[in-house]
Amino acid sequence: DTLKQTAYVLNYKDFLRHHLTGKFAIERSEAAVYPGDAHSQGHSQEMIELFALADLMPLFPELLNSKDIAGYLTTDAADRTGLPTGIPVIAGAGSNETRVSIAYCQHAKALGADAAMVVTPYYNKPNQEGLFQHFKAISEAVDIPLIVYNVPSRSVVDISNETMGRLARLPNVIGCKDATGDISRVSGLIDRCGEDFIQLSGDDPTSLGHAVHGGHGAISVGSNIAPKQYAEFHNALLEKDFVKAQTLNHALDRLHKDLFLDPSPAPTKYALTLLGRMEASVRLPMTLCREETKVTVQTAMRRAGVSFEINP
Repeated sequence: DTLKQTAYVLNYKDFLRHHLTGKFAIERSEAAVYPGDAHSQGHSQEMIELFALADLMPLFPELLNSKDIAGYLTTDAADRTGLPTGIPVIAGAGSNETRVSIAYCQHAKALGADAAMVVTPYYNKPNQEGLFQHFKAISEAVDIPLIVYNVPSRSVVDISNETMGRLARLPNVIGCKDATGDISRVSGLIDRCGEDFIQLSGDDPTSLGHAVHGGHGAISVGSNIAPKQYAEFHNALLEKDFVKAQTLNHALDRLHKDLFLDPSPAPTKYALTLLGRMEASVRLPMTLCREETKVTVQTAMRRAGVSFEINP
């Protein structure tokens, strides 16, 4: 029932406008993948699934073309994942190399994703024209709805409102995930991108303010831990019941923030272990969260109304 209340990903404009009430996105944690015998003649089902989950297929075209994967790609996604059917999927398809992002988006479309989310190129620090040309090339190469992911704290580059306005005029760019935490941008983006441009918050602590300024929803981290509570919160925002939303946000406030006391996703993975959903393993250079963080996360979960048991 909890899964049915929560959309794991977002779809394109019309779906969001008319069918998304109370549903929002949950970011998945990355699967640990080691290429191993990717170039061998045979490919195990486990390896194929791991490569698909980690978006590594485009880097190994011989795997994409192999007989082993044909059955996997034609199997209904709900059968593979156990998720309910009818949930639209946005695939993470970002890279700091434009050609790789295009390959990821092509792969996402081939697998039947409803849209692709593409992060700003990290490390190489393109200027505003470079950012525009990056997304323009992807939009022209792949016919799939695109969500532009702006997260300067991780990519070291920031898409200006003016550049986002240019991107909004590209045929496949339908919206953005804004993880800047700057809610004052929302009005400026409405002016430059229009009312129909889908503005999603990528920052749980400021998602209330983002919605008040005119945002349309969120791609949330905390919703991994408390999907029912976050669905109720975002329902209130969609209904513009900001008094109710403020009360619900207060209960979720510590979860918004405490999941980032140590580098993400370690605290979120720990919380999910308490719910019996996964193991807390992370890949270097990430490390498991500290003991004091675990205690703080437990307190935040209880405050949010999340029930769990701690195994001795």
